[in-house]
Amino acid sequence: VKVATQNVLNFFNSPFGGEQNQFGEDRGADNSDEFERQTDKLIKTLYEMDADVVCLLEVENNGFGTYGAIKKIQDELNEEYSKEFAGDRGDPRHKDNRYAFVAVDSNGDRIINEEDTIGSDVVTTGIIYRPSKLTLEAVNVIPMPAQKAPIIVDETGAAILDRNGELRES
Repeated sequence: VKVATQNVLNFFNSPFGGEQNQFGEDRGADNSDEFERQTDKLIKTLYEMDADVVCLLEVENNGFGTYGAIKKIQDELNEEYSKEFAGDRGDPRHKDNRYAFVAVDSNGDRIINEEDTIGSDVVTTGIIYRPSKLTLEAVNVIPMPAQKAPIIVDETGAAILDRNGELRES
């Protein structure tokens, strides 16, 4: 089993027909041309890695529904493999190279959709894998402890803000 990781560099599809992100602003591509370029480069990279499991970093946290960012990555990558074996759909490699993603029922409603997310930030991590190579038995998200730094203050005790007007933490 080949396992890999890939930073998807703030892959945000919400501004380009993807599901809205319930945690805030997008950090991804500035326009549709840039998004298309980012998607093409990402899919080419993942395809060339040819890994059985890929852990994705900095993917938009916009759920596991039809229009979520991780679903977009899965669909585009599966489409790339379909092109390879388009002439021979009976070729077992066509099916064996298909990816699925690991989803989490975060709200406990027993439905996996756009309302389910991992964590509470605009970006998250995700996993895609080949069901032909691995069987997913269970999904368990382990909450990480909060890491809160103290607020930086000036000599008068007033909080120092960053250039975005947000509190600076040490």
